[in-house]
Amino acid sequence: MNRHIVINDFPAEIERVLAAHPAVALAAVGKLPDEITGEISKAYIVLKTDATCTADEIVTFCHQSLAAYKCPRKVQFVEKCNSLMMCLKLAQARSCDGRFTR
Repeated sequence: MNRHIVINDFPAEIERVLAAHPAVALAAVGKLPDEITGEISKAYIVLKTDATCTADEIVTFCHQSLAAYKCPRKVQFVEKCNSLMMCLKLAQARSCDGRFTR
């Protein structure tokens, strides 16, 4: 669960919206530390073959179905992810600067 000041949101809800995007093959949502709100959501996206999309398009798509505070603040496109479980592990293992944490 990501905490935005006092409001909580669940990554599964965000992932369902992301998966509905026509260019998205797989999506996972992780959290990053934030000095102002405590935590922000970051989406990890694997695009479908030959699909193109920008981070702004992903965020705009999320705004159509989610409240503004639930939309991911950052989007990272991942080249290849063999399964959703691998994407989820990637989302959980990333730190704020993009390096893997152990």
